[in-house]
Amino acid sequence: MRSLYLKPRPPGFKLHSYYNELVANQIPEWTISTPSQGPGRGLPNFARQIHVVVHRSSVLWAIANSIAPSLETNERLTPTDSNERKADLTYCANHLRTRSTAWVVDCEHLPSLTAYFDPSTVTKKVARRLNESSCRAVFYWSKKSLENCALTLRNNFPANKSHVVYPAVMPSTGHRDRNNFDGKVRICHVSTVRNSYFENMSNFLVKGTRDLLLILKLLAQKHPQLTRKLVVTVRAWCPQNLVSELRAKGVNLQLIQSEMSRSEVLSLLSDSDLGVVPCHSTPTMSFIEAMSRGVPVITNDVWANSEYVSDERSGLIIQPPSSVKYNDSLLNPLWYRPGFMEKLRKTVDREYLQRHVSAIASLVEDEGRLFSLKKTTEEYFKKSEFEAYTRNQWVGTLLDQAAGCSTI
Repeated sequence: MRSLYLKPRPPGFKLHSYYNELVANQIPEWTISTPSQGPGRGLPNFARQIHVVVHRSSVLWAIANSIAPSLETNERLTPTDSNERKADLTYCANHLRTRSTAWVVDCEHLPSLTAYFDPSTVTKKVARRLNESSCRAVFYWSKKSLENCALTLRNNFPANKSHVVYPAVMPSTGHRDRNNFDGKVRICHVSTVRNSYFENMSNFLVKGTRDLLLILKLLAQKHPQLTRKLVVTVRAWCPQNLVSELRAKGVNLQLIQSEMSRSEVLSLLSDSDLGVVPCHSTPTMSFIEAMSRGVPVITNDVWANSEYVSDERSGLIIQPPSSVKYNDSLLNPLWYRPGFMEKLRKTVDREYLQRHVSAIASLVEDEGRLFSLKKTTEEYFKKSEFEAYTRNQWVGTLLDQAAGCSTI
């Protein structure tokens, strides 16, 4: 057995839920260890809140970009955990900060390797780190991510050790099907709830909760009879005035604004018929976990979303507002840049909202189509690269190669 140390972003940040299935469903011939001490509370929470504030200010953004990316690419800032010293390989979870002699790294996109700041100021440093002999492999969360890195790093892109490794979860049985349908179509929307107004407002706009409420408002106006067939569960922060307005219009809206364990989230998804995620980013796990429970997803055609949700097979892909720019010419996502949230806040594109309304109405009107889509979603997931057993077999092969134990 070989050992892998799964290293979160220092100092003290929690591992993203992306990595749950690497730990819960072990990779063949590998044992996985995580930090011997639990994640810190104060500093990561404070840093995350500062991060959101910085993204709302062009001045703060410029100052932060002169400092943060360089710090994130400097491995000497990070002490080495005892578990890391003992491991055959270190797996840097969406960051570059390690002093290990043999390591692999993954990334959501290139800016994630510089703490979600603009990587253009440190492109040479990033390229140098990824091309070090100690860096044995680079795993990208999507083809779009790999393309983003290739466009940015150009001739310094480490093509020979770059691989697309999608997030994954195990499939589940026991979800809602035609046999236990009670006449109500259960829609769910799962986002993030924080203890900071700035973070909550950011998620409210970027992850599509605001748009969902506007879509439900328009649906209630145009299709009141269909609206009465819905039970909508939203796990996200929402302004109370919008919630009250929707309930007054007859929308059966159930709001969860407290912490939920992962098992509780998965249970909620299993009891749902449809996920509506009109997001302006690519929330990978929201898609994967929904599909693993046989829940098709309606989402926007933004960045890598169409890699995760297959139109008419595991959900429906909707064209986003034409006035919003989502990435630059190098495919760096712009939802981490100043002005993006303000643009979303001011954008109420009725044609875009109507596209979502039409998609939802088509499935609520035709229960046969809805449950056919649920069935194809379940089948699609089991054969996809998002199924954890298949993905972990592939990761194991890549890790064996990185450790010098095999070739592909």
